Amino acid sequence: MYSLTETLTQLLCIPSIAGDRRNCELALDYMIETAKDLGLSAKRILNGRVGVIEAGEGDEVLGIVTHVDVANPGNLNDWIVPPFQPIVSEGRMYGRGVVDNKGAAVTAMYAMRDISKTSYKRNIPMHKKIRLIIGTEKLTGGKDMRDYLASQGAPDYSFAPDGVFPIGNMIQGTMNVLISFPIASQGQVITDIRAGLNHETIPPVCRVTLSSGRRFAAKGTAVHTAAYRKGDNAILNLASSLENLRIRDRAELQEDTIYRVLRKLNFGFDDPEGVRAGMPHLRTPHRFEDPGSNRFLPTAAFVSEGRLFLNMNVHDNFVTEEEQIVAAMEDYFREAGGRIERILVKPARYVRRDAGFVQEFREAYEHVSGENLKFRICSYDTCAQDFPNAITFGPVMPDSPDTRNQANESIRVRDLMFMQTLFERAMSNIVFVEQSLKERAADSAAGDQL
Repeated sequence: MYSLTETLTQLLCIPSIAGDRRNCELALDYMIETAKDLGLSAKRILNGRVGVIEAGEGDEVLGIVTHVDVANPGNLNDWIVPPFQPIVSEGRMYGRGVVDNKGAAVTAMYAMRDISKTSYKRNIPMHKKIRLIIGTEKLTGGKDMRDYLASQGAPDYSFAPDGVFPIGNMIQGTMNVLISFPIASQGQVITDIRAGLNHETIPPVCRVTLSSGRRFAAKGTAVHTAAYRKGDNAILNLASSLENLRIRDRAELQEDTIYRVLRKLNFGFDDPEGVRAGMPHLRTPHRFEDPGSNRFLPTAAFVSEGRLFLNMNVHDNFVTEEEQIVAAMEDYFREAGGRIERILVKPARYVRRDAGFVQEFREAYEHVSGENLKFRICSYDTCAQDFPNAITFGPVMPDSPDTRNQANESIRVRDLMFMQTLFERAMSNIVFVEQSLKERAADSAAGDQL
């Protein structure tokens, strides 16, 4: 029979890079077939874009929301091992997706198997259903989960293991604002620019092409935008490099559209809170909890059909309206001819600390870890944003480095085992108890979406 690490190793070998539908579906197929072998109910829905794995009985459903598409690994030379040839070294498992989010998906599936075995062997009924919902389009906009909710409805309460332990009951909203600028037909010194792996990763390289045919690049360090302090944004590095050119060279660029936009970008958003760009930065306490700051990070730049396109990844708190952000963006880039082409929004979420199912997760964490739980703000782009009445729970331990979206993505093997124990305890607290958590969940959902 399979082991957790064996299953995860096989899943990590599938290069299910976001946007590669074939390999994303292969990764989902592997999860579905493995779940069946483990004795769980499993099926594909929505034309193979979403997988559903279930255990237990009853109308009340605990959801687990995750995904098997992974971030582009970037420059393979930055990896100590090939990203899709996972290894275990010095107690850590390496491979693209081991943190975000294949490791948590496999761990949750094994926790479900063990709970089902316990129910069967000890003749203890499961009064509620556990539903593991696996997507394939999280890093390309998450339409699969929106379609799932529209056709299947939401579980009664859910958790997404794509944050940081212990519990994220306040989840910041995220926006991806795609802005375009007209490029003059003549006089351009910079004719092309290319940067970006996906909308939620700090770009590790930004390449430009000059009218003379010369090419050069600015480098950075790829990290998830939620951990931007650990990264180095190549787009901003390029903008800074252009500002450091000799006066004569800069003079040649004065009418260049790409240069002017990069200069404006560097001035306004060198500080991620965008204060100099006039971005809203309210930080009024929400229900006595600090809502966190707003952040504005460029994650992609490219030229297409005579226009420069720039993606701004935004993490917004509970007290800032989306309309305020859009208006501020339009105002700041208006002089450069900026036009907003597309806005992808995931709302901020809030679940009360005293919600019934949240308290069961709290008990599980405190019982297994022996530590008092401290609730946290989740600033990641998470599946919990899509689902009402959802929290984040894992996969990164508080004392462990968060390597998602980075080269050499890795997790401690003992953290995987610990996470499985946490999942099992929390699920058992919910499904083996006959009492309904629906009413308390419904009460908490009243302030769920902000």
